[in-house]
Amino acid sequence: PSPITPPPVIRVAGSSEMAPLVTIVQETLAQSPTPAEIHYLPTNTRTGLDLVLADQADIALVSWLPEGPPEGLVAESVGYDGIAVVTHPQIGVRALNAEILRKIFEGRHLSWKELGGEDVPIRLVVREEGSGTRATFENLVMSGVPVALTAVVMPSPTDVLDYVARHEGAIGYISYVWATERVSVIRVNDIQPSFPTIGQKKYPLTRPVYVLFPASPTPAIALWRQTVTNERVRERIRDIYPAETPNK
Repeated sequence: PSPITPPPVIRVAGSSEMAPLVTIVQETLAQSPTPAEIHYLPTNTRTGLDLVLADQADIALVSWLPEGPPEGLVAESVGYDGIAVVTHPQIGVRALNAEILRKIFEGRHLSWKELGGEDVPIRLVVREEGSGTRATFENLVMSGVPVALTAVVMPSPTDVLDYVARHEGAIGYISYVWATERVSVIRVNDIQPSFPTIGQKKYPLTRPVYVLFPASPTPAIALWRQTVTNERVRERIRDIYPAETPNK
């Protein structure tokens, strides 16, 4: 019998909050005449970059890249994502400005009653070091002020979501893509995160997200890029990460 050629493997690592992008590519490749496998390690932006630089991954999913790609890597924009500030649904507060948000995560407000909500303690939830979402939040909201040491650290958006949904008084942040009805999504500076406000960059906690790969691409990287440039695939990606659109 003829030898069986295993399908090509694309090694992907990085932001766990960008998992929906991987799902779209996986589903597309599964229907391809020449299917490929994706081995995805959901970690965070820093780990994804480290693994690609060490040639232990082909693609890095990156949700924070303020200084451009590291030497030897190429960055391609996926679209825009918003960081949703989420709270337990029964705190009684639906909108906060960026200054109050900073004071909350700094630990200067201890009860929601101080902010017009219920008389329950504020519980802070943050992402781990290396998370692009944490880096974005600290840059856009904290402005160099450290988060209170009482904050609970979680390693993924689902962990943040679960903690906030289960603990009275909790507040955290996740990619808008992961927000569900289990939590309340707070208006920031009186703007509700949505795909239109993120695509128009009206929502203040908007950031671009990227995929990074070596400047000398392998066949696995070429297959990934070929897949995501398909027009139907691009439309599905834009439904999750909108491209920049004119303000209206």
